[in-house]
Amino acid sequence: MVNNCVSAASITQTIVVNSIPNPPTIAGNVNICAGSLTTLTATGCEGNITWNTGITGTTLSVSSAGTYNATCTVNDCISAGSSIQTITVNQIPAPPIISGNTSICTGTSTILTANGCLGIIRWNSGVTGSTLSVSSAGTYTATCTENSCESLSSSVYTITENALPTITLSSINSVCNSATSFDLAYTATTNNPNKYSLTSTMPDFVAVGE
Repeated sequence: MVNNCVSAASITQTIVVNSIPNPPTIAGNVNICAGSLTTLTATGCEGNITWNTGITGTTLSVSSAGTYNATCTVNDCISAGSSIQTITVNQIPAPPIISGNTSICTGTSTILTANGCLGIIRWNSGVTGSTLSVSSAGTYTATCTENSCESLSSSVYTITENALPTITLSSINSVCNSATSFDLAYTATTNNPNKYSLTSTMPDFVAVGE
């Protein structure tokens, strides 16, 4: 009003009160292996998501241990922070150490043992456990898994299978009961035997060997 003169009404200003959005919900793996990544995903926001790292967007790639949360902005209204997600980085375990015999005879087996693992040992044959029964030649390795992190393969352990030695004995027509020794010829040895034993069904025969 000026000099008792009243102006026309001003333009109407409408005030809108926007609701504060709910915090987003974060999901994703909370345990990762050293050198790997996990992706956190924030849902439940119809606007813009901002992570406590300063990154915006619905997903966040994480490679280091720490605490992570996010807020949701809708119509310039910012939500409270989401629940905190704590990421743990687990170290990759050392490969196990394999011990045991390196050679077997045909028809026999040996036990390999993997040491130095506090978690699960898996052999390259697919078997799990700290020991492996081996009955054939081949190469064997093992890995160690702790906190879902798998080690590199162990050193290769090579098993050699040796064929059984053979020998063909000649026959003896007769031996006197009073004989204390006799010659027994043999032929056709294979695989270079270096020890022997001799048994018989003859009465009073004493087995010999070396």
